Amino acid sequence: MKAAIYRGPGEFTMGELPMPKAGKAGVVVKVKYCGICPIIDLNQWQNMAAMNVGKAIGHEWVGEVVEVGPDAAHLVKKGDTLYTFDPFVPCYHCAQCQQGDYWRCENWGQGMGKNQGAFAEYMWIPFITPKSHIVPPKSMSFQDAALIEPLHLSIGLAPKVKPGETVVIIGQHIIGLGLTAQLKKLGTPSKIITSAISKLHCDASEEVGADVVINGVEKDVVREVMKITKGRGADIVFICDARPLSIIQGLTCARDSGKALIAGRSLMPFDPHAAAHWVGPDAATREKASIFDPSIVFFESAWGTLGPRIPLYQGAVDLIKAGKITAKKHVTQVFPLEEINEAFKTAMDFHESIEVQIKLP
Repeated sequence: MKAAIYRGPGEFTMGELPMPKAGKAGVVVKVKYCGICPIIDLNQWQNMAAMNVGKAIGHEWVGEVVEVGPDAAHLVKKGDTLYTFDPFVPCYHCAQCQQGDYWRCENWGQGMGKNQGAFAEYMWIPFITPKSHIVPPKSMSFQDAALIEPLHLSIGLAPKVKPGETVVIIGQHIIGLGLTAQLKKLGTPSKIITSAISKLHCDASEEVGADVVINGVEKDVVREVMKITKGRGADIVFICDARPLSIIQGLTCARDSGKALIAGRSLMPFDPHAAAHWVGPDAATREKASIFDPSIVFFESAWGTLGPRIPLYQGAVDLIKAGKITAKKHVTQVFPLEEINEAFKTAMDFHESIEVQIKLP
């Protein structure tokens, strides 16, 4: 099968990979679209991801089931639409795997890096469970369904806001836009302040419901937040932008004893994810303050959002169905697989793109 093979920073080459097999508990999906993730994919584009050299990457995918293993036949069928699953391979031998509870595999780390990603024609999903996914509405396009993965993170972040709090969201890519839209829908915050570094993202943020939008290129984000909050700062800040500056802005925008959450991976030399442990859909990480005294600012990773996923997936579908976040509005470019290098260059330019997707053959 055709695949875009990651060779290192700034380089994919077209190649061939073996056609995957479903196996006993898994399925094979024909990939239709795969988005370029600004958190993980663009980080690999800029920095060496050694474990992925020689592999296909890509995880914001949607596709059609073409082969089903016998143990998965009661859960999915050929022709079903599936979207992003966790890219690890269980060991199939431990006590948990023997019971079919693959999410709690005792040796799951052994499989990390073994699976191929979705910048390829076909993808193997090692296992399916009743809690893996929901079935998107038949009326939902493949392009829209490819947005479920990033948007389910937005849905999981929203409950962290308490009624009446002032919220700052730094970064208005899909996760930031989805969070802005969901908070506006819930009506939880007293004020939603967003910032972005391009007019394109700022306009999109205003359209989905931000009360105040700050163009971070034209204005000092911290100064503007302090003006709006009369020097107090925001109750909670979501950092949906991997630039080091955004971390500093987020911490500085938060009030005394406020919260700053990294809703993605940081490019800073410290990493609050280091204290987190992997969890499946039945568990959630207990998020701890990292680096800073919580009496000053509570700084945490938002990856613990990945608890039970089904309600988050449904929330993402609801946002799409309501027309708040859609491919028509927010997928700004689509490239064929053969032009993946150009696609990544475009995705790096936030003045030209919001969400970039790869269309598979």
